[in-house]
Amino acid sequence: EFRTEFWSGTAFVVNTDDSCTTIDPASVSFSTAGLGVTGGSYPLSSGLTGATSLSATVPGGSTGVWPVFYAAPDWLKYNWLEENGSQVADNPSSEVSVGRFRGNKRQIFWQERLN
Repeated sequence: EFRTEFWSGTAFVVNTDDSCTTIDPASVSFSTAGLGVTGGSYPLSSGLTGATSLSATVPGGSTGVWPVFYAAPDWLKYNWLEENGSQVADNPSSEVSVGRFRGNKRQIFWQERLN
């Protein structure tokens, strides 16, 4: 699911006024070779694309977690990495997880939201 959010002053919340942004699978990239995405272009509705809009493709039998990046329009970029003194606007990123993955031993808590 893709979503557009904004900072409300206390938390990021879904931008329910966004029904004009279109998510293009050609703008999705992975840092790992062999990974891809399938699906068509999807317009947002109330800030969301829906859970079944795009699917990640991984080599057969692969399990794990991989970073995914979206080449967004300038108005959706931000200094996401919070690099000190940097004014560089970065593309948004997330993770794709496939199969059962134990995760990072140093991670204390992980929660998946299934909508």
